[in-house]
Amino acid sequence: MLNAYSTDSITIVRDMPRDKWGVPGTPTTEKILGVVTWKTRLVRNFAGEEVVSRGFIEATYDGTIDHKDKIRIDSVDYPILALERLKTFTTSYGLRIYIA
Repeated sequence: MLNAYSTDSITIVRDMPRDKWGVPGTPTTEKILGVVTWKTRLVRNFAGEEVVSRGFIEATYDGTIDHKDKIRIDSVDYPILALERLKTFTTSYGLRIYIA
């Protein structure tokens, strides 16, 4: 995707492991730019089940992201249902994230 269209501010909220007492660590955040499309779709999640996605995000992002992480849009955290790597017009790769 072209970076000129990436106008929506998106925050990736990283899932932190729990300590030996079961207390979750403080989550870290990473801001990226992308395009949020609110369109209902039927997708398969990581367990292979068919679930309904509220929308998806397309971003030029080459970092690591996990299904345990969350996506924050306008102060609301959305769980990640599915991830797709996309080939963009350039040699870099894009990412499509389906959210609940």
